[in-house]
Order: sequence, then C-alpha cells, then structure tokens
Amino acid sequence: MNVSDSKLPAPNATYRSSDQMDEFTPAEIRGMVSNPIYAGFGPFPAFVSDEQWIAAATMAIKNEGVKQFFVNMLHVLRQTFTEENLLVHARNWFSSHCR
Repeated sequence: MNVSDSKLPAPNATYRSSDQMDEFTPAEIRGMVSNPIYAGFGPFPAFVSDEQWIAAATMAIKNEGVKQFFVNMLHVLRQTFTEENLLVHARNWFSSHCR
C-alpha cells in the first residue's frame, strides 16, 4: 500500500486465511469486517449474508471512519488476491466440486 505520500491512515486490519486455527486477533476481526469476500465472491463461499456484512461494515465505518475502513478494505483485498491464496482456493474448490 502506498500511504507514505498521502494523508491516508495506515491499515489496522489483516487478512486471515481459512486454514488458520488459532484465536482471532483484533486486526484479523477488522480484516473480516472490511473484506467483502466473506459475503461470498467467486470461489470464496459466503460465510455471512450480504445484510450481515453490510451491517458490520456500517458499524466499522461509524467507529473507525470512512477512510480507515476503505484503507483496510483495499489492504485485505490485496492480501486475499495474492497468487498463492488464489491457487489454494482454486485447489480447494476443484477438490470439493470435481470428484
């Protein structure tokens, strides 16, 4: 993320992969709230309804502000769509749908 030349806040959220089994950190919870992938998208199954995700996102915007929310959203989406993560999700999808 290129925040050094701008007046944007630093991200305070992080992506949590589905294979992590330890307890959630506050940054990972913020990452889930700011990542629309959890409402379902492409090979990513929905874990919450659109209404639930939007309600949580609305609360996050009220608590942290619009800029912080969108900085976090961009940050976790960029972490979600790394080549490695896409390959893992593609393999999982094919193994569960193409038996």
